[in-house]
Amino acid sequence: MSAFGLQAIRDMLPAMMDICSQLILRWERFSGEEIDFLHNLCDEIVQERRKHPNDVNDLLNQIINGKEPETSQQLSDENIRCQMLTFLVAELETTSGLLSFTMYYLLKNPQTLQKAQAEVDQHNEITVDVLSKLKYIDAVLKETLRLQPTASAFALESKKPFGNGQRACIGRSFAWQESILAIALILKHFNIEFVDPSYDLRIQETLTMKPGGFKIRVRPRQHLGIALNVNVKQSEKIPEKLEQQVKTENLRPMSILFGSNSGSCQSFADTLTSEAPLYDYNATVATLDSAVEYLPNDRPIIIITASYEDKPCENAKQFVAYLESKPKLEINYAVFGADHHDWIDTYQKIPTYIDEMIENAGGTRINERGAGDAADDFFVEASEIGPMERHLEIQLPKGQTYHTEDYLAVLSTNPIEIVYRVLKQFNLSSDTRIKIVSSTDT
Repeated sequence: MSAFGLQAIRDMLPAMMDICSQLILRWERFSGEEIDFLHNLCDEIVQERRKHPNDVNDLLNQIINGKEPETSQQLSDENIRCQMLTFLVAELETTSGLLSFTMYYLLKNPQTLQKAQAEVDQHNEITVDVLSKLKYIDAVLKETLRLQPTASAFALESKKPFGNGQRACIGRSFAWQESILAIALILKHFNIEFVDPSYDLRIQETLTMKPGGFKIRVRPRQHLGIALNVNVKQSEKIPEKLEQQVKTENLRPMSILFGSNSGSCQSFADTLTSEAPLYDYNATVATLDSAVEYLPNDRPIIIITASYEDKPCENAKQFVAYLESKPKLEINYAVFGADHHDWIDTYQKIPTYIDEMIENAGGTRINERGAGDAADDFFVEASEIGPMERHLEIQLPKGQTYHTEDYLAVLSTNPIEIVYRVLKQFNLSSDTRIKIVSSTDT
């Protein structure tokens, strides 16, 4: 489901932050009301969305407006309500158990708690890009799931917290982002301690497993304001169309083909397409299946895809079958695979398979296969690829002052002998003014 794609999950952070901030604020003020009558609440939410529809590609819109591909059948209102409650209960029960066990193990291991809090304190704000950098908290949560899964009948040596294959949890990325966010916010804004310092873990099992009789006391950290004041900043998004108008008639053609189930690879392909003119390319984007038997040989082809339960994505199945028919290809290509390293057996399997089959069919690989790991956030990795940054401290000449908002120009200098050679070659004087017009950055 594209609602649970990597980009979609990243875009959910402000909504997650809003809910978590309200919970944090309630801890500080201990006020508010419990939510009752869940069926009525679900119905009201659906009715409100239908009265005031929007274009947000969220889970609610997909449940309300989604159609089964083959029959075009939609969910009934009763089914929609049931699906909403399923997501609510399944996510609430498991994630709350994970967070509770995590708090217990942190308090039982003060050094671990101190390290986790120190990691959060390295960042002024909790943003979507910061979450992927909280490696220690990520490890704490994973170790908690190993030590004490919220589902019964799992031993330490049989860790499968989100399942696998067709029964794998589709809300995995959602729950993981939410868990890291909640722990980070709590540790950033509170010092935590046992209500009963002598408490030892006691398992309470209802629908899932939780620490029985476990209570903690939270004390606001004095140097911070209330959690509701946390400023949520999203990653800077690249607009669908570049603000600058780029003429395309002189740009080189490029084809970008993607295979995507959750929408992450498609989003990445769209991003590359919008940025292509900056590198003198006019790119077109399409699904892999649409290119079966129509692979152009007059331009570079960039393939972006993932493995999905050990198989190609839905809109890449025909393309893989076409490659398996062993066609003769004379194309220039490069492959980028987007996967998650937690799926050890299938990590980068389909991208690697496509890369090798195209090469065996006669294709020319113009760049080694790229591998993006959703666990490390390949959006962040991609954003860090750019001009090298340097920290410079400039000593001003005597009598020269500089204040904030003053203008400082850094001009490069060419060797004088090369300058004279160019002037002589083009018969120019040293004071000639030249205007450079370019459709892209110079």
